[in-house]
Amino acid sequence: MANSDLVQSVAKALDVLKHIASVPGGCRLCDLAAHFGMKPPALHNILRTMTDRGFLRKTPGGVYSAGEALLEIAGSLPEPLAMCEKIMCELREYYPEAIISVASLCPYGITGLRRISPDEPGLIQIPENRFFPPYCSVTGLVTLSFSGLTLQEMEARWPFEEFGAPDWQSRDELLAAFVRCRAEGFCLKRLPGSFTLAVPLGRRRALGIRLNPVSPPEEKRILKIMQELSGRVQ
Repeated sequence: MANSDLVQSVAKALDVLKHIASVPGGCRLCDLAAHFGMKPPALHNILRTMTDRGFLRKTPGGVYSAGEALLEIAGSLPEPLAMCEKIMCELREYYPEAIISVASLCPYGITGLRRISPDEPGLIQIPENRFFPPYCSVTGLVTLSFSGLTLQEMEARWPFEEFGAPDWQSRDELLAAFVRCRAEGFCLKRLPGSFTLAVPLGRRRALGIRLNPVSPPEEKRILKIMQELSGRVQ
């Protein structure tokens, strides 16, 4: 029999995963059971396993959608990363003195995927164990703002008292920052010795730049360039 050597439980799990990822807004258990002709208890075990491993996530209302582990795998495929690297190199042509980075949301945090720095000109670095603070870095704020996670889901991983309180007076203030970031499509921070800016780069990724303080007109120019470059990634 064709495909008789396949592990049927794994095949079914992959079919379910592919279907959920293809449905905007996710799926409920009852809809999946009807679609695949499965008994809800058996299907629930598959969903629970994939949710536990991060390949699915479940809302309090019982809707399943693509999880961070699946998005991390998709974001690390050669084609998306090759596009990210191309965008970084083009941005470096405009600002060779800047530190440029691409970060992604993964099960372990907001991790740096690629980096370009003037201390190693011409080299695209692959950082190891480089994580961005979720609430106090522009890269972290942009990544989370466009991640689809609720504030409650974020707090389950990064409690406000530990990760947010040093920089934000309240949860409402942090939530307002996320709302503003989504509305404006970017996040920037001005410090006495540096200027940092980040924009979304596809789903759950961010393109960031750090350089010496610049004038307001130059800030607008940098933002326009980054948004045009990031617009190539869907």
